[in-house]
Amino acid sequence: MTRRAPRRGGFTLIELLVVMAIVVALAGVTIVIAWSALDRDRAAAAVNKVTGSMQIARSRAHRDGLPHGVRLINNGNNLVTAYQFIYSPPVFLPAAPGFTPGPTSVNAPYLQFEYTLDPGSQVATRVCRIHNLTYEQQVQVTVNSLLYLPELGTYHRISAVSAPGNPMVVILDDNPSFQYGYPDDAMGAATHLRTYYFGLYGPPEPLVGEEVIQLPERSCIDLNADANPVLNRSVPGLPPAAPQDYDILFAPSGQLVGTNTTRPHGHVFLWFRDPTRPNDVVNGGEQLLAVIKAQSGAMGAAPVDHAGATGAPGSDYYSLARKAVVGH
Repeated sequence: MTRRAPRRGGFTLIELLVVMAIVVALAGVTIVIAWSALDRDRAAAAVNKVTGSMQIARSRAHRDGLPHGVRLINNGNNLVTAYQFIYSPPVFLPAAPGFTPGPTSVNAPYLQFEYTLDPGSQVATRVCRIHNLTYEQQVQVTVNSLLYLPELGTYHRISAVSAPGNPMVVILDDNPSFQYGYPDDAMGAATHLRTYYFGLYGPPEPLVGEEVIQLPERSCIDLNADANPVLNRSVPGLPPAAPQDYDILFAPSGQLVGTNTTRPHGHVFLWFRDPTRPNDVVNGGEQLLAVIKAQSGAMGAAPVDHAGATGAPGSDYYSLARKAVVGH
């Protein structure tokens, strides 16, 4: 008796279509997850690269006793895809603490603040004069130079200077968005303050031999925060929106110098994103906020707080980033 081999079972067309649909669905999910992971890794790599360079600049400031930092290079559209190391060269270094002029040093350089008060004892005018600088020293003091007051531990950005002469008049940047303008708190009720203990540093400039450093592909620091409905300029600490390079400087003490903060205890925020994606937190892919604490120079990073992205008054989109440096 002849026995037939068992007949092999096959797949019906419907079964094949179902399997193909499952494979396509799984592939789609895998692609979405993979792209999301790539975006996250790319944003994290950009943040780590820039903050790592800022840590190097901060260490150099401590080592050299000079302000060091990084310059975020604006590509003309307020997007940063490259940066370089910078420093502020010394023009006149401070005298020793407690220095007072004697018979042989009557022409020693000194700085003097002169204030006038209105009838309500509020500051009406401020003048800062620097006496006895040489002509060579004076011509090196220009816009964006830094004035250092060791007794206060503060650096002040110079926004204008007079023509060379004795005394030389300098105007300090009194924009409330900057860390320090005039030392009103230190003046108290006094209308005059003279000190021989001060320092002058030139405008920040690139370090000789340092190459421009590129951010990872498809990543940038976006300075267009005021054009974004979520990352808006109502929160202090954002870089300026004007198409210009943005300098982040660290003092030898580690604190930030001449940065956009409303007070010494403020923060600076940098928005990292993919420039090929829409510039909003909903459709812009993986985005991170790097934060620098002004008083200590501590750094951290975190996503945008989507829970606060309601646009309601008092919403804090930067809370997660700010928490990243709590306690530092």
